[in-house]
Amino acid sequence: HQMKNIARMFMEGTSYAVRNILDYFRVAGTTPKSARLTGGIANSKTWTQIMCDIINVNIDIPGAVDVATLGSAITAGVGIGMFNSYDEALKYQQLKARYFVNTENTEIYNTMFSIFKNVFNNVLFSYDYARYALNKDLK
Repeated sequence: HQMKNIARMFMEGTSYAVRNILDYFRVAGTTPKSARLTGGIANSKTWTQIMCDIINVNIDIPGAVDVATLGSAITAGVGIGMFNSYDEALKYQQLKARYFVNTENTEIYNTMFSIFKNVFNNVLFSYDYARYALNKDLK
């Protein structure tokens, strides 16, 4: 395999792990309409589109560079009554980019996700079994 194939494997694997977590929310009745992505992943158009297609949710990339500081400022603004809610404060945030789900890709990723889930569950079972057999917990 070429380096680009290995890089894509990591992008897809990370995105499948995020989908795995989101599926727990979906089962609980909470289905996201969109997501915001920040950090290094958000700087990659390819990775962001992969994430979008695998989690099957449109993704917004905020225009703010330092979102941790922005989050603190918004929380403070809501706390002192500058904004009535977080939703109101977020209305003022500009978007750098918006990615939309490519349904053709999502269909393929749905099939691949079932394989990911099967492998994930088998590895998890093996890991738990090994810890039980060794009778040791990680610290």
